[in-house]
Amino acid sequence: MDRIVNSRTESSHRGYRGGLIPVHRALNHLELRKRDGALGVLFVIALVVGWAVAWPFVVRAWAAIGRFAFEVLGVPAQVPVITRAFAFGVELTVPRFDVAAALPTTAQWNVGLGVVAVVLLVSIFLPTRSLPLVYLLRLLAAVQVSSQIVFALFAPAFPYDVGGMTETLLLANLFVIGLVPVIMGFAYNPLAYGWSQRLAAALLPMAHLAVTVPLLYVAHAWILHHGSLLWMPLLFWAFGLVLSVFSIVAFYGWAVSWPHAVRARPRRRLRQPRVLGTVLLTLVVVPATAAADDTVESIQLGLDVGRYTEDLGGAESGFVAYTRERSGVDRWRFDLGFASRFDDTGLGVGASYGRHLGANTLVSAGLSTGGGDVVQPDLRFDMGLRRTALLDGRLLVDLGYTHIENKGDNSSDGVGAGLLYSLGGGWSVGADGRVDIGQPGDTQGHTVAVSLLYGIYRKLYLSARAETGRVAYLLVGPSDALVEFDSRGLRLGATWYVQEDRGVGVEFSVLDTEVYDLTNVGLRAFREW
Repeated sequence: MDRIVNSRTESSHRGYRGGLIPVHRALNHLELRKRDGALGVLFVIALVVGWAVAWPFVVRAWAAIGRFAFEVLGVPAQVPVITRAFAFGVELTVPRFDVAAALPTTAQWNVGLGVVAVVLLVSIFLPTRSLPLVYLLRLLAAVQVSSQIVFALFAPAFPYDVGGMTETLLLANLFVIGLVPVIMGFAYNPLAYGWSQRLAAALLPMAHLAVTVPLLYVAHAWILHHGSLLWMPLLFWAFGLVLSVFSIVAFYGWAVSWPHAVRARPRRRLRQPRVLGTVLLTLVVVPATAAADDTVESIQLGLDVGRYTEDLGGAESGFVAYTRERSGVDRWRFDLGFASRFDDTGLGVGASYGRHLGANTLVSAGLSTGGGDVVQPDLRFDMGLRRTALLDGRLLVDLGYTHIENKGDNSSDGVGAGLLYSLGGGWSVGADGRVDIGQPGDTQGHTVAVSLLYGIYRKLYLSARAETGRVAYLLVGPSDALVEFDSRGLRLGATWYVQEDRGVGVEFSVLDTEVYDLTNVGLRAFREW
């Protein structure tokens, strides 16, 4: 009898082809262990604190993105960073996109009414299966109709401007990004996923929003500048914070589809997918080149914090770089970064390509540009030639050329050369130098340096570099001024491979000039796969 019952029970869990039908995860029992709960809370706290520390740097980066985007779009704009008082005496910074937007003209108001009519007609002729889309289109039309009525009857009383709207929504999005770890902590972390997947589930939407939010409100400002304030209610209500929330929900839906471990005895450790690497790959454009077995990809993050003397303030910069290299064939690198000093912040982008000509020769070229009033050049072009395995494989030679076009009609051309000689036992010594000719004025600057390096392959690298030189350039303005001074610098660095495919680095440098001194600390982290 028991055999018959067991047979019927087993057959009720099999499909028509005989396969076993597993219990759906929505009906499966969730085993919440105290240890996982405590670690999850600490995990959420660490991410929230990390976002709080990164807040001022993100604000500066958003401001730099705004300045650069408005410059490219040709929209007159001011992008200040505002400090606002918050609860318990806490002050928060937030960027503001001050862009002029006027009340709608009669023609603009008629265009808005025509758009509403088209949307309503489309919703009428959509098939029944598209009913959710029909409701959405009619809801958007209703919002725009209310705006049409307000600007037809009470246009002069409309109290809002682009700067106030963008400041409010950017601040709200900064809080929303900070809440992502909390949301994932309640909704995702209790599920049976590894810690790398939990980290990716939180960082993916945070990284996505950190890049797309400023671009979204640049688009808002551009639409309002050209299309008038008539569209502000629709943009604010339907295409603002709602899109950020939808993107978080979408990332959550993707994350819960990742393969995960089933909490059952006996437990078996499953191979986890490399989802963490996509956190940073969403920030760069990957070239569509053919894959190869010996292809190595890497991502690197860097942050530098410095301080000038002579009341010149601080110097901060950061970057993310993606590299794809085919051994013995070629090498791509893409960079995205920001720099801030002298009350100016600029966003920079760059790309470079290197090609192997034989086993021991590499040629490369790179192009970069950036925004800001001072900190980033309008154009920088680099070419290089590297030759290795000279003098019985002990000597490496680097040759390079750089052309820079700065703000204020300044430009320079520079050539440089470097030598690195292996002493054996992991020790190497190096020397390098360069000469820069600046225009206008035919000014000449130069730098010479010596370095000492020690390295254990994929374990530990130490470096020390001392340099001396002369800086010279002509400031172009109402009255040209020659800037010329000597400089001396010392740089110490260490790179440690925590594992064979990942590591961290730290760098300390001091620059002493006749005009100012600069002390700088840099942190690096990288991952290869």
